[in-house]
Order: sequence, then structure tokens, then C-alpha cells
Amino acid sequence: MAFVKVDDMLPLHPRIRPLSNPAFRLYIDAICWASRQRADGHIRTSHLCYVSDIPRRDQYAAELVDARLWQRSIDGWQIVDGIATPPSAGWADQAEPEGDADIIPIRADPRSRPGA
Repeated sequence: MAFVKVDDMLPLHPRIRPLSNPAFRLYIDAICWASRQRADGHIRTSHLCYVSDIPRRDQYAAELVDARLWQRSIDGWQIVDGIATPPSAGWADQAEPEGDADIIPIRADPRSRPGA
């Protein structure tokens, strides 16, 4: 089973904070879905209905693009690197990690922390 770890400062990041609640939900759902699917952060348009059960997913996907958290691709969206991203597809093929190393860190940009 894949895991994602989200920095507790993520909700305070300047690109995350202004999101509507459904867009934030879609963002987190997408990170988890991409990790489970080993999709390298790519979400096909035809798969968006499997990512989250929120209504009007396309509207909130556009909000994530406007917030520069997702980018449009030819056949869907790409979760943008830098704030929170799912682990790469190849991570599961690596040797068995020890201790907490099996939790893939997904962290907010440390420069966004207050006082940083």
C-alpha cells in the first residue's frame, strides 16, 4: 500500500490558502489517487471522475490550474512539483525501506513557512 505524507504547513501555503474547500479536497484526493495509481502526478481527463467524488470536478480542476498547483496537459492535468506531489511511479520498485522511510514525504515549500 502506498502512503503520502503531507506537511502540516500545507494548508497555510500561499497557493493553497485561497482555494475553495472543494478545490482543496480535489487537490488532496488527486495526490492520493496519483500515488495509488503510480501515475507520476498525471491525471487523465477520463480518470478525473475516479479521483474524487466532489461535484463539478472540472470547475475545481480549473481552480487548481489557476492556482498553479496543476498544469493542463494534452490529455488531462499534471500535479505541479514544488508544493506537494505524489511519489514517482518507480518508488515502489526500490528496496524495502526501514522504519518511517516507507512513508513518502510530501512537503510544502519550506520557504513558505512563516518566519522563513
